[in-house]
Amino acid sequence: VDSSPAFIQGVSSDYVSAGSYEVGAGQSIQFYVSFSREVAVHGSPQLPLNVRSTVIVVETAATEPITSSSSFVLEYRGASTRDIPWDASSEFIKFELERLATVEGGVCVSRSQSTSPHHGYRWAIRFDGLTEDPSLDLFVVDGDGMGMGLGIVERVSMDVSVLTLSAPISGWSLDGGDTCMCTGRTATYKDGSGSSVLTFEYISMQGDAVDGVDVTSDLDG
Repeated sequence: VDSSPAFIQGVSSDYVSAGSYEVGAGQSIQFYVSFSREVAVHGSPQLPLNVRSTVIVVETAATEPITSSSSFVLEYRGASTRDIPWDASSEFIKFELERLATVEGGVCVSRSQSTSPHHGYRWAIRFDGLTEDPSLDLFVVDGDGMGMGLGIVERVSMDVSVLTLSAPISGWSLDGGDTCMCTGRTATYKDGSGSSVLTFEYISMQGDAVDGVDVTSDLDG
């Protein structure tokens, strides 16, 4: 019995060879991890990927401290959430969006401090069941309930942007929720136990572009 440690020698794919490639939603992409010797798989190992994808960013743009009673509403495909507090956690917004009848599949939400000089936050939102690229026509923010300042209360601006990215944007400071601004992906183990090559599969989402594979450590074997 060979009891020497098994090391990853390389990762390849039958789809990605170099550069960046657009893929269709629901497409199966196979990745092959080559080891220095035969390995036995225990559990369900995963392969971390670097996949460029579409994320919606909602940000409060306040020039004065936001009033504590402020709230906003998110609308997706005509269905609206309940009032969302101005300082809502990523978990709160995730819950509100996933309860909408127009949202299929899960929702990932990551929160960061706003770039606004006075308080506020920004949230990155990714819809796992998205069937087309989001736009302002599909996703709307109603910020009528957002106020700032003392005495005469002024309206807080709510900015929405649609980004395609594979890593957190510059200045994104984790403040609860997903650690990678909802850009992380993983391929799941399929077969190969007992051999020196393991096969992993990733099912692409709408707008994904596979840029490469990031293997952070040896897999358990």
